[in-house]
Amino acid sequence: MRLADHYQRRADVINRGFSGYNTRWALRLLDGPQLRDVADRTVLVIIFFGANDASLPEHNLRQFVPLDEFVANTRTIVEHLRAHCPSAAIILMAPPPVDHKKRLAFQRQRYPNSASGILERTNENTGVYAEAVADLAKELGLPCVQLWEAMQAAAPNSWDSFLSDGLHLSADGNEKVAELLLATIAETYPKLAVKTDPTTGNVGNSATRCAGLTPNGPFHDQIDTEDLAASFRSMST
Repeated sequence: MRLADHYQRRADVINRGFSGYNTRWALRLLDGPQLRDVADRTVLVIIFFGANDASLPEHNLRQFVPLDEFVANTRTIVEHLRAHCPSAAIILMAPPPVDHKKRLAFQRQRYPNSASGILERTNENTGVYAEAVADLAKELGLPCVQLWEAMQAAAPNSWDSFLSDGLHLSADGNEKVAELLLATIAETYPKLAVKTDPTTGNVGNSATRCAGLTPNGPFHDQIDTEDLAASFRSMST
């Protein structure tokens, strides 16, 4: 929602996330129409996996994907998008950290009579997968939002606030993801960055700029009420 607001009238932000998926299952979706762009209009794709792949096999074999397979799967997804969304910039996003205390508390809350008291994911193991994402991004020449590192660095003593249940993002966590992602876009794909109104910070008026994205229709203060045809001519060219 933060990205959709930021890119209002310039681009549609589409969430193609699949709750609970790992990269092994995601590969099965690659041949579907939603992951290819026949009109060559996609400008940016964010690939965000790892939290489920990094499950511990002895406690969550169903979602676990070995590290080498995870890396290979992520590379395949990048290759697919490069082939089928040729105009799209790509950003890899590493998984966020895991808070053990919150994760165990959530387990006790959800399964009061059968909680195992055993972690199915650990912060340390997730960090290994996050590092692998960053390494793959370097290999492929892509930017990476290293959430695992960035969240812990941003709030060394309170990064658990970024997580609702020790695993999934809280409202604060989603805000942090948007902040980090927008900063990465501005740094690595500056033509896709929206420069806000310097006076108000607004992202949806004529004082904003984005070199790579044309607004959908003129802003209201750019419309000449005496010559509507001229004001809207750019929409038909």
